[in-house]
Amino acid sequence: FKAYTQDLAGNMNTSNLISFTTDTIYPVVNITYPLNTTYNINVSALNYTASDTNLQACWYSVNNGAINISVSCGTNLTGLTSNEGSNIWLVGVNDSANNKNMSRVTFFKDTIYPNWSNNKTDLTSSTILGSSVYFNITLAELNPSAYIFSWYNGTNWENTTNSYTNGQEVSINKTINIDIGTINWTWYINDT
Repeated sequence: FKAYTQDLAGNMNTSNLISFTTDTIYPVVNITYPLNTTYNINVSALNYTASDTNLQACWYSVNNGAINISVSCGTNLTGLTSNEGSNIWLVGVNDSANNKNMSRVTFFKDTIYPNWSNNKTDLTSSTILGSSVYFNITLAELNPSAYIFSWYNGTNWENTTNSYTNGQEVSINKTINIDIGTINWTWYINDT
């Protein structure tokens, strides 16, 4: 465009041709790893794509933006440490017109195996046919899912499956149906 001015005496002046462009298009950014899922490993990489005609700056955060760290646009990151439990990571971008965009991912890290204690029973070598016996165990897991009590009664395996809570003591009662032989049992503990 050109600017024109004229005073009351009729003097006129014009400016040189002035041109400018507007940019209202936001940059595109997408996190490709990690995904919104649960991992049983330390997630140590952050991969993303970013694009814009006038891309100017990129940054990332491994704590939902509490601390942002500048990075060269398009550089995937390695050597990061994810937290046990829920994580929110993000990548932000802006262009030379200061149009900003962000991509966030929430994922869960669970690298701690379920734990148990107080594995007890009143089954002994002198327990007789028809007796009721108990099997107790205390389950410890911050992200509990289910347990399986697997029991061999002398003829076949039987499984009892149920959910549990952290710190719960589980008790299973079974009836002895053999008078000579081997009785086996196993606890399986799963987390989410």
